[in-house]
Amino acid sequence: MGNSYGYGNGNPSQKEVRELRKKLKELEQVEEKHRKLINQLKTQLEHYEYMLNRIRNYAILMLDPQGYIISCNNEVENLQGYRKDELIGKHFSLFYTDVDVDRGKPQKELQMALQKSIIEDEGWRIKKDGSRFWAKVVLSTVRDKDGYLIGFVKVVQDLTRRKKLEEELRDAKERFEGILNSVNDMIFVLDKEGKFVFYHSPENMRLYLPPEKFMNKSYSEVLPPYLVEQTKIAIEDNLEGKIAEFEYSLLFNREERWFYTVMSPMMRNGEYVGSVAVIRDITGLKQNEQKLKRLVRILEVLSQVNGVLVRSKEEKKLYERVCEIIVETGGYRAVAIRYLLGRNILRVISSKGCGEDPQGTADFYIDKKQSHPFIYALKQGKPVILRNIQESKEFPTIRQEAKHLGYKSMGVFPLIMENKVRGIISIYSDESFVFTDEEVEVLTEVAEDLSFGILHLKRERERKKRVNEERRRQRKIVRYQEALLELREAEDMDFENFVKKMTEIDAKTLRVERVGVWFLEEERGDLVLKDMYLLKENRHESGTKLDILKFKRYFKSLKNNRALIIKDALKDSRVSELLDEYIVPLDIRSMLEIPLKIGGKLVGVICHEKVGRRKRWDTQDIEFAISMGELLAKAIERSKRRQAEREIGKLAEALENAPDLIYITDKTGRIEYANKAVEKILGFKKEEFTGKMPFEVLIPVAERLDKAFFQKIRRKMNAGKTVSQLFAIKNKKGEILYFDSTITPVRNAQGEILHFIYLGKDVTK
Repeated sequence: MGNSYGYGNGNPSQKEVRELRKKLKELEQVEEKHRKLINQLKTQLEHYEYMLNRIRNYAILMLDPQGYIISCNNEVENLQGYRKDELIGKHFSLFYTDVDVDRGKPQKELQMALQKSIIEDEGWRIKKDGSRFWAKVVLSTVRDKDGYLIGFVKVVQDLTRRKKLEEELRDAKERFEGILNSVNDMIFVLDKEGKFVFYHSPENMRLYLPPEKFMNKSYSEVLPPYLVEQTKIAIEDNLEGKIAEFEYSLLFNREERWFYTVMSPMMRNGEYVGSVAVIRDITGLKQNEQKLKRLVRILEVLSQVNGVLVRSKEEKKLYERVCEIIVETGGYRAVAIRYLLGRNILRVISSKGCGEDPQGTADFYIDKKQSHPFIYALKQGKPVILRNIQESKEFPTIRQEAKHLGYKSMGVFPLIMENKVRGIISIYSDESFVFTDEEVEVLTEVAEDLSFGILHLKRERERKKRVNEERRRQRKIVRYQEALLELREAEDMDFENFVKKMTEIDAKTLRVERVGVWFLEEERGDLVLKDMYLLKENRHESGTKLDILKFKRYFKSLKNNRALIIKDALKDSRVSELLDEYIVPLDIRSMLEIPLKIGGKLVGVICHEKVGRRKRWDTQDIEFAISMGELLAKAIERSKRRQAEREIGKLAEALENAPDLIYITDKTGRIEYANKAVEKILGFKKEEFTGKMPFEVLIPVAERLDKAFFQKIRRKMNAGKTVSQLFAIKNKKGEILYFDSTITPVRNAQGEILHFIYLGKDVTK
């Protein structure tokens, strides 16, 4: 077999020698190149090592593919405390904390570097002495020209100082933010050009604009014109080193919010570099201030209303003044006081600020199905408050009315009197969100005081009315009494003139145009006018006759009533029979008819007739008229009695001078009267005869004329029988005289015996 060089017999040929020498020469050339290259590499490595060792603050390490350190620069010792010879051949994980090593962080970083070629990381690393430092690490792969992995280069920077500064800065920032967050104010920083360079806004406070629309922009570009002017003035004060303060308002979604601003200058080395604006939302304070001002106004309204209530004596002026106070002092848009008429109408009795618009002052007709604050206040007896009418869902019908009349909020307060709602007072404002709880409480008190005042005035008016009515009644009573007295003083007048006097006094006292006295003549079926006094014409008339058969209902009413009180003569059925013939032609509207009755029997009537318009007959009128009727009835009786007395006088004279013996006894038989014939025929004086029983003065002729005889006669007389008897009687001289005698009983209307009349004719001769 051949040798290891491939020569068959062990002896190379010349050709093979030449090839071998050629190859050796090529190998020597290659070796020389390698030597030169190695020398170059050594020189480069020396240069690189020199350069790396000159680098400060960066530790640079060369790792093999498994992460073992094969080289490093001198800064490793400064940064991590290790000498070079201590690191060569060590795994780079010795720089990591035990926690990171347990988590496999070193291997993961190698894997990530293989994937990404280069990675960066910051974290805590360990020095030789065991202390920590904050390192920034850049780990990158090193490959040859064919892409084969040679190892890794790790660059380490100590950022512990920066980390500490960052933490201190972060702590300071957190403290600053904590301070800012504890402040409920907005803070804006403007540079010397007037641009916004910083802002802070609490979470609960809205910005006027989003930050991107005002940051790094001048205040003059983003703020409203009036606020630009105020800010400009404040910056001018800041330029002079002064602190500026001002208030302003902004609209947020149609809601006005108020702010208080303090602008302070920022100075550096005595030079102005900007301004700090601290802005506080004072909307609540402003609202409270406005509420307080409004409440003060409302309390002033309450005070003035109470003052008016104390002084007012007329309802109309009270209503007008209260409306003026509510609008002028309270600062409201309008007010209206409405009264409930019946059940369905609310009528404006006074208003202010509503103008002449019929929609604001017209009658309000109540529909129970309608949803309206007026109706709710009437039903519930409680205030109804609409702070923003256009957003009211409960009373949608009021929106159009509010828009038309120009108000945005309203309050309706019931007027309660004697536990009943008698009306409402509606108050209107051209601002939304007024009528706070405190305001409503005071306005409710205003409504209550007004209700009390109205009720007091009504009661006072009613009291005065009662007083005046009582005074009028008393004056009327006095007038009536004087009239009755005047008529009584005329009782001695003859009946004809008395009737005329009575009708005239009656008409003037009752103040009616016609007063007439009519007498009933039943046998002829007529009602005859005795006298009629015509007040306006101041004259009397008489003689008119009316057929009583035509007026049966009228006469029936007269018989059955003490007085006929006719308020409306055209409609009263009791006098309907008189319409065509009497009432309508004479334009009689009211009548007061007083029946004249004597002994319960209707004999006539006094007619009081009001012409042209109706009259309300009060109790005094009726009682006076009845009294006049009673006086007239007495006058009629008095007239009849006088007539009877005259007739009796004539009869008495005839009796007194009669030739026959006449005497009259009471019902017991005692003599009350005896005529002249007693003295002339019997010789007895009247004084001896009257007051005694007949048997005491008459001298009987025989025993049969004794007391027993007279008792027998007496029994017949008591039985009501007329006794005819011949008596023989002695006169005073003892002479016997014969009398044809008749004893007749005298009865009253009830049939009772009152007297006996003895008539004796002397038949002696």
